[in-house]
Amino acid sequence: MSRAGSEVTVRGTVQGVGFRPFVYRLATELGLDGDVRNDGGAVVIRLAASPPALTDFVTRLRAQAPEHARVDQVSIRPATGPLGPGFAVRHSTTGTSGTGGSRELPPDLATCAACLRELFDPADRRYRYPFLNCTGCGPRASIVDDLPYDRASTTMREFPLCPRCAAEYHDPANRRFHAEPVACPECGPRLCWIPCGATNPSALAERALAAAVAVIEHGGIVAVKGLGGYQLACDAGDETAVAWLRAGKARPRKAFAVMAPDLATVRRLARTGRTAERLLASAAAPIVLLPRRPGTAIAPSVAPGLSELGLFLPYTPLHHLLLDALRRPLVVTSGNRAGEPIVIDDHRAASVLGPICDGVLGHDRRILARYDDSVVRVVAGRPHMIRRARGYAPEPLPLPVPATNPIVGLGAQLKHTVTLAVGGQAVLGPHTGDLDDTEAFDAFEQTLHRLCRQRKAEPRVCAHDLHPAYLSTRYAGLWPAGHRVGVQHHHAHIVATAAEHGLAEPFVGLAFDGLGMGEDGTFWGGEVLVASYRDYRRVGRFGTAPLPGGAAAVRRPARMALGYLFGAEDCGSEPLEWPLAGDLLERVGDREAGAVA
Repeated sequence: MSRAGSEVTVRGTVQGVGFRPFVYRLATELGLDGDVRNDGGAVVIRLAASPPALTDFVTRLRAQAPEHARVDQVSIRPATGPLGPGFAVRHSTTGTSGTGGSRELPPDLATCAACLRELFDPADRRYRYPFLNCTGCGPRASIVDDLPYDRASTTMREFPLCPRCAAEYHDPANRRFHAEPVACPECGPRLCWIPCGATNPSALAERALAAAVAVIEHGGIVAVKGLGGYQLACDAGDETAVAWLRAGKARPRKAFAVMAPDLATVRRLARTGRTAERLLASAAAPIVLLPRRPGTAIAPSVAPGLSELGLFLPYTPLHHLLLDALRRPLVVTSGNRAGEPIVIDDHRAASVLGPICDGVLGHDRRILARYDDSVVRVVAGRPHMIRRARGYAPEPLPLPVPATNPIVGLGAQLKHTVTLAVGGQAVLGPHTGDLDDTEAFDAFEQTLHRLCRQRKAEPRVCAHDLHPAYLSTRYAGLWPAGHRVGVQHHHAHIVATAAEHGLAEPFVGLAFDGLGMGEDGTFWGGEVLVASYRDYRRVGRFGTAPLPGGAAAVRRPARMALGYLFGAEDCGSEPLEWPLAGDLLERVGDREAGAVA
């Protein structure tokens, strides 16, 4: 006999985290009839329940939600349509619960303990399968095209489920119940090995993995197709391999991240602590910057001249298999050349990464959204985000001042990212490189369109840098004049930092960020601002000086030294002694000659 009931709409991070299976089990345990479905960016639950039972259900819904879920809002209204006996997971709909509220994509999650046990269990049918996952782990944001989060909305739609995977997918008692990326060796993606200079795979599956392991063991470099893009990997203890990797990436000094096989290896390489170890082992699995121990067998070129190492643990089954076979720390860095976006396209991997590596360890699961590895530093026992990417993004951040209309922040020129603000939340796009590169600009446009489509947002206003020559500033010309807002570069940095820490305005901010166009038409470089989230007053600054070679002076600090030597603003300080100036000139000349050579 059908009964009317209540409709519960849940918003937050509630798709791609096992929320529907959780609701099914909870409703079944409480003996409630009804159904659950993904609806746009929300989860909608229909229940035939008395008021006390409904209250109990909602209380437990909030308190017992899956580990990686976040319940932001629960609304209740009368259900439409009859409810039959039992409880079911229904097909998803595309937003019948209304347009309000957030549409949140879950981030990619590191391999969970249960899947890791299966990976190394010879009796399991997914033994050594590089793409196993469940509702608690695996790819999410990097393979999702749009919400609602269903297999048909991901790149996994290209891999029809085999009977055994389909049975797990539809079994409420199985942890892969409605796990959208579920796969096995019979029906899922496959590894392939493409040697340097080849266009077709020479090995598949286990033989592909063995080929990659052999290359690294013999001092080579392998391009690995990871979760959010290609990565370049080599033996972190092999100075020759690391130096060759630096030359290939055109990255002369910036530190490389090191992936360690396990936490015990991390402890041997660096000084850790409770917070750092918790971060390393978390589902986000970020790179954590740690004080290095002296005398470790890490090549000097991994982090030249630095007292820290960026360390992280394997976070995909493929990483676990590689590290298990090699039993040594690996340099695992983004698959790109300096200033370019991380490569996600298989054809571009061959052209861009082919000259750098000795072979490509790829697979046939497409990557839709690029995500670098996140970077975190622990300060006074608390984590501080350096780069918010895989494992954290695209989960939104709270805004201290809500956006009355959707706003897009178009970013600057170097180390570019784009941000979409909707209501009280900001969604950060992935790092796309330097916008003076055509691939980076294409990645910027693709990211912006994807963010807007997934959030169902049409930005009414854009915020852009004051520098008129930046491509992001010129892109702002697509908006009408009354819908563009120029933002001073250093004010943007200070406001972002204040918002990250939840500061009340006004606040004092110091920005030592290098080049930033000022409102007076000069380039600012070191500022002290008394600021709010809307405006600022400049109360301190560095003295001005010429920029020999323009933007070249930003990349080569020796040129800035010459600018200050011969044209610095007179701020009342003692002039530089000429013998010292002569020595400086000689050093600058040597550096410029070396750069040309």
